[in-house]
Amino acid sequence: MVCNAHGCPVDCKFDEWSEWSECSKSCSTGNRTASRALITSPQWGGQPCDGGVLRTEYCNEQPCPEDCAWGEWSHYSVCSKTCGGGEMLRSRPRISEMYGGHPCSGNETESIECSTQGCPQDCRWGQWTDWSSCSKECGGGYIKRLREVLQKAENGGDPCFGSNMQEAGCNFDVCAQDCSWNDWEQWAPCSASCNGGTRSKSRTKKAEAANGGMPCVGNRTQIEKCSVEPCPVDCTFELWDSWGDCSTSCGKGSRFRTRVKKEELYGGAPCQDVMWEASDCSNPDSSSCPAHTTSTTTLLTLLKLPEGELAWSHLHNVWEPQASRGPLAIPSQNDLSKNFTESKDPSYRGQAYKPCPEGELDKMLAKMEALKKQPGGVAT
Repeated sequence: MVCNAHGCPVDCKFDEWSEWSECSKSCSTGNRTASRALITSPQWGGQPCDGGVLRTEYCNEQPCPEDCAWGEWSHYSVCSKTCGGGEMLRSRPRISEMYGGHPCSGNETESIECSTQGCPQDCRWGQWTDWSSCSKECGGGYIKRLREVLQKAENGGDPCFGSNMQEAGCNFDVCAQDCSWNDWEQWAPCSASCNGGTRSKSRTKKAEAANGGMPCVGNRTQIEKCSVEPCPVDCTFELWDSWGDCSTSCGKGSRFRTRVKKEELYGGAPCQDVMWEASDCSNPDSSSCPAHTTSTTTLLTLLKLPEGELAWSHLHNVWEPQASRGPLAIPSQNDLSKNFTESKDPSYRGQAYKPCPEGELDKMLAKMEALKKQPGGVAT
């Protein structure tokens, strides 16, 4: 008989485990599996299999990242101002990110402008300045101070009341008043038209000194010289000198006299008469004369004709100067033009005057010398 005809115990045998599979989750605990194949099943009392062909384990047990999330916006709040520009706010809840999640973008609150119309702004004054100095040292002046507007009234605000300036009186004592003059009047006419006169001008007081004021300085009138240029002096003659002695002791002769002329000055009128003249004469002692003669006076006068030339007016009984008086000098043409003018002899009824140039004077005098030696000594 057969015994132990059964086989020997065969133990359960598995193949090697496979690699773990991918985790079913990347986070927040997933699972993964590994497997093995059964090579030999247990027989005849062999050791049973220890475990199965699959095994599972947890993986990625760390929490998953949670991104930040916003909640719903709230309603806008009441405006922060009633004018002048305020704001209204609203907010939203935020669920913060976790485990490396993405943060929220945007703001947790937001605002919008409101009540943008301007607020009424009342006018507002600044501080007063210090008082100024008094405008006068006496007689009543004033001091003043100023202030400026710091804030003008706007949007229906109240205006500033009052003035930007205040004044007050000061220095009320009576002032000392100095004496003062009015302006000078015009100069009075000069007291003379030449040779030095005087003229004057005057002024009156505008105000008398009062309350200790200074008196007026200076005179009420002022006098000065005027018309100091010399007056014109007309040409004049001195008295005639005495007649010279008669040129003869018997019968008719001639005699001569002169006078001094003072020239005109400063535009005065020139002389209109002659400086010398000659006349017929006879000696009073006629006892030795063969016949009695009567002297007539006929002037020898040098004339200035309208054309500017010179001429003798008449010639009778030429006179020869005495040695004691010196010879008669023949004047030059310039001297004749200067010293002699037209004849004033109203008795002359002779021929019209003829020019006597300067060169003819010597001839005329020589003729006079010859004539006086002839009997009668009369030349016409």
